Formats: sequence, C-alpha cells, structure tokens
Amino acid sequence: MTKYPHVEIALTDGDDPFAILARTIEALRAAGTPEPDIATYVDQATDGDYQYLLTVTRHTVTTREDPPCPASPPASPSTTSTPSAP
Repeated sequence: MTKYPHVEIALTDGDDPFAILARTIEALRAAGTPEPDIATYVDQATDGDYQYLLTVTRHTVTTREDPPCPASPPASPSTTSTPSAP
C-alpha cells in the first residue's frame, strides 16, 4: 500500500539514487506533505542499498516506470577504446 498514492513520480532507466530522492522529495513538497514525513522518507530510503531505495519510494508514492526501472543502477560505460584505422 502506498502512503501518498496521489503523489506520482516517474522512474526511468538509468536513474541514480540521488535523482530518485530529489524527484520524490520535490513531488512530496509540491503535494503539501509535512516536512517530518518527508524527513522520515529520506531516513528510510537512505538506510539501505539501491533496491531498498526503490522499495521505500514505491511504498511512499505512486511510481510510473518509463521504461521499467532496473533492479540495480546501470554499470559504468566501458573505458576501452576502439582501435583506429591505419
């Protein structure tokens, strides 16, 4: 059950934890959520790993996933270079 079902955020592929936190805090404030409730969300959401952050966020607000959000943050791009043509 979502605590604030009238508050909705979008989760997108490649979201980092800070972007999710910022988007959620902004949406909660815009909806007039009391600051102590927002502080509780932040405390809970930052008390675990990325998957836990997603779980807490989904239990706090309605999430729309465009496209589905991964279970963990995306890997960093490879730093290998492509050989140049002679």
